[in-house]
Amino acid sequence: NEALAFSLKGDITLLSGAFCNLIENAIQANNKNEPIFIDVFYNNQCILVDVKDHGKGFDAGRIGDLSTPVTSSKEQGSGLGLWMVKRIMDLHQGNIDIKNNSVGCRVRLSFPVIDYALFSDEDFLKVNEL
Repeated sequence: NEALAFSLKGDITLLSGAFCNLIENAIQANNKNEPIFIDVFYNNQCILVDVKDHGKGFDAGRIGDLSTPVTSSKEQGSGLGLWMVKRIMDLHQGNIDIKNNSVGCRVRLSFPVIDYALFSDEDFLKVNEL
């Protein structure tokens, strides 16, 4: 078997802030004792990162407006979180896509692939042992 390894170039502080914001939002929106899911995969020269929860999702009319500051449905939310994630993605030539599922929500970050290499399973395991 073979695996692809990808490089993502960006500002570690900004990217960490974006990921932390999405994970925190998913945890806050989630129903008690339900897991959140973080999936990373490759599709059409992009690295995709999905953060999924089991919450109530977003109001359908608000999904297109989520990248505008100060639009929050949370009682104590400022509405700046997703706006900041959108700005961070713009700076990294990436995209954010938000979709309600039958249960919960999926937020997808899409990054352009900078570089990639093909590894065998054995090579991949050696790298992960470091």
